Amino acid sequence: DKCNPLLKRILQIIVKIIIVSFSIIMFNDSLSLIMKQLSFGQLSASLGIPMWIPYFSLPLTFIGIAVVQGISVLVLAFGKDINKQNSGEK
Repeated sequence: DKCNPLLKRILQIIVKIIIVSFSIIMFNDSLSLIMKQLSFGQLSASLGIPMWIPYFSLPLTFIGIAVVQGISVLVLAFGKDINKQNSGEK
């Protein structure tokens, strides 16, 4: 709140780019985990389902985070300032 709006926007963009990068790395790593589970053919002890099914939630989650944060970066970088629109300034 103490920094100027431009610096705040730049810092928000940097943080979101770091989040997108981390999510893409985790997406790739979780895909390799699923490939290992597919090759091992391990089953859940209690349900008897293949373990790749519950592990599939990991890449879905991380790609979802990457997409949402990527869109957020684009809105911050190229969108109009929402605060100025709400306050009536131009």
